[in-house]
Amino acid sequence: MTQNFDRLICLTTFLLTMAIESSQATSTPHVAFDEFVEQQVEVHKVAGGAIAIIEQGTITHESAFGLRSTETSAPVSPDTVFQAASISKAVTAWGVMRLVQEGHVELDAPVSKYLTRWHLPPSPFDEDEVTIRRVLSHTAGLSLPSYVGFDPAASLPTFEASLSGDTAGSGSLELVAIPGDGWAYSGGGYTLLGLIIEEVTGQTFAAYMEEHILRPLGMANSSYLPDEGLLSRTAQAHDFYLNTIPNYRLAAQSAGSLHTTARDLARFAIANMNDNPVLTRETLNEMHTPIIDTGFGSEMSLGFFVEGEGQLIGHSGSNRGWKARVQFSPASNVGLVVLTNSESGEALVSDTFCRWNDVFEIGLLTTRCAQQNEQQSLLESIGWLSTILISSVALALALRLLSNVLLNRRILARPAANEWRCWALALALLITTAHCLFLYSGLGVWIVAGIPWGFSIADHAPNSIRYAFHALLGLYALIAASLLMLPRERQ
Repeated sequence: MTQNFDRLICLTTFLLTMAIESSQATSTPHVAFDEFVEQQVEVHKVAGGAIAIIEQGTITHESAFGLRSTETSAPVSPDTVFQAASISKAVTAWGVMRLVQEGHVELDAPVSKYLTRWHLPPSPFDEDEVTIRRVLSHTAGLSLPSYVGFDPAASLPTFEASLSGDTAGSGSLELVAIPGDGWAYSGGGYTLLGLIIEEVTGQTFAAYMEEHILRPLGMANSSYLPDEGLLSRTAQAHDFYLNTIPNYRLAAQSAGSLHTTARDLARFAIANMNDNPVLTRETLNEMHTPIIDTGFGSEMSLGFFVEGEGQLIGHSGSNRGWKARVQFSPASNVGLVVLTNSESGEALVSDTFCRWNDVFEIGLLTTRCAQQNEQQSLLESIGWLSTILISSVALALALRLLSNVLLNRRILARPAANEWRCWALALALLITTAHCLFLYSGLGVWIVAGIPWGFSIADHAPNSIRYAFHALLGLYALIAASLLMLPRERQ
């Protein structure tokens, strides 16, 4: 009797030990991953964020970090709502493909077939070649890569008004290149798809997406046109310095206005990998098949960016004050969602995905992350070298000025009376240019290279670049002030 009891105790202890070890083995990667993300929140000066990890086709881990708002210090929770920005396009693509699957829309039909409320303006190119497939894959030759957004209190224009140019400064949608001739990202193209959904279904875009896509996928905390209840749980957007900024809204709902949680977006990723009540496997395979190389290290399919030799599918998002990404691998049944509420969140998003690639042995982002690390190291080197050189010149000039003041000598002369305005104008021009380049450099690269508006030096460069930039500004200000303050030479 005693021996049997002892054996039972030993067996129970053994099983408990195995269970504890198994639990620790399962949770340890998640704990380490959370610790890394928490560190990066501090390193990159991000207000808050949320993540969801998918393994074996299910959500195995969720975490929330930082603050919903730096003004209220309210913490982010797994139920906190974020703007998904351009990830909205991938979900919109589901709405279009649902209509294709049901026979209401043809992929290779011209968009003009479904439009009565608005039409593309005349252009030298063939409008009939602007097909649904090409708009979905950003190969239709359309303009308008991205949108700035409207103030939360402003009345949003209609789809038609937005397409015609009422876009808070982003311009109108036009056919500017030969359709099918190349890849050019067009948020305006997805605004056009939103209008087509309304034309074909007779419903508003937001209502159609909620009824036929979001709710069937279990995305109960998601909406393209959020009500007061959802808005009350939405985080606050922040700038680079963690100051709150307005939660700007888009009239182009289908291009970038999806509000969602990390959990809901993970459910969307899972639906792309597993059976779901909305799209068939055949339709999903067509959506996920690469069509064209973007030239930025990925390929484009119908609504998604594809990389990792076709194994990793997803989309990123960048609205002002919001940075996000979702990626998943149907072959491995894994995925990751990262949402942030800060303009500086892009670096956190990139680092988090690279860490996920390593910790969970995904292996599909290794090349991309290696290139990212090389670029980061190069930027760090350039940044520190610039900082040292500029700071050295500034220090030498400051010491020279100080010594000459102490010795009552003058090495610089104040400009003549008719020249001081030139110096003041030059200084004002430099400060204005610096402000635009540093905080809104996307305006420049958008015009030149078509890179989305959210791109910025502060987003993609280390702090040393910021220090060098500010040192240069300080050096110029020091010289200008010296010239203006020194006494004028006598004639």
